[in-house]
Amino acid sequence: MNFAYPEDGWRFLSGDLASINRFMDAIGFRFTRQGRDFIHPVVLVVTAPGGKVVRYLYGQNFMPFDLTMAVTEASHGTIGLSVKRVLSYCFTYDPEGRRYVFDFMRIAGMIILFGAAVLLFVLLRGGPRRKERKGAEGPPSSKAPPTDPPPPGSSQG
Repeated sequence: MNFAYPEDGWRFLSGDLASINRFMDAIGFRFTRQGRDFIHPVVLVVTAPGGKVVRYLYGQNFMPFDLTMAVTEASHGTIGLSVKRVLSYCFTYDPEGRRYVFDFMRIAGMIILFGAAVLLFVLLRGGPRRKERKGAEGPPSSKAPPTDPPPPGSSQG
C-alpha cells in the first residue's frame, strides 16, 4: 500500500506484538506480512459482551439481515447459523458467469444420503422386530395337518 491514510479517517488497534498475536489467536484471525503490507481476509468479528465470538461476517458487503442478526445474537450471547450460510450450501459460485447458481447435484446428493440413512435405520430397526414376531408364534409344528374324514360310502382300506 503505497499511499497515505488520512489521519482523521482511520482508527487502528495498536499494541505490542505479543498482545496483538494473543488477541488474533483468541478470535481466530490470521494474517501475514509482506513487506509493508498485511495479507488478511476482510472480516467483521462480532463478539458478545463477555468476549465470546458470535459470528464472522466475511467480505466487504454485508447483508443487512446478517448484520442485524449478528448484533442481536451478540446482545443475547447466543450463536446461530446465518441464512446466508445455509443458503451458501445450496449455491456455488460460477466464475465464468460471475454469479451464484443453484447446485442441484449437491442437494440431490444430500437427499440421497438422507434417504439411504433412513432406509438403513428402518432395516436395522426392523430386524429385531421380525425375530420377536417369530418367537411369539412359537416354533413350527412337525405334525401333519389334519385331514378331513372320508366321505360316507367310500372304502377304507
